[in-house]
Amino acid sequence: MTSFTVNLDESSKAGKAFLAMAETFFKDVKGLEIIKNPVASDKTTAKEKKHPATNNIPNAETVKAINDIKNGVGLTKTKNSKDLFKSLGI
Repeated sequence: MTSFTVNLDESSKAGKAFLAMAETFFKDVKGLEIIKNPVASDKTTAKEKKHPATNNIPNAETVKAINDIKNGVGLTKTKNSKDLFKSLGI
């Protein structure tokens, strides 16, 4: 997955035109999401300053781990909790 960031002034003529074009051409396209994230002002809360998709995008290491688990790579199977703790050295 690749992120593409565009900073534009929505009040400018070019900004309005670009935003209208992007929303028109890409509104029903699968695999593409337009996220409006206004620039935070001093009065904006910490929750509002956070990019809305930040926690939803796994990094490469996480994607690899998810794929490894799906393919059974690196899994340790145990019979019960006692066997699990023994394999962990606890």
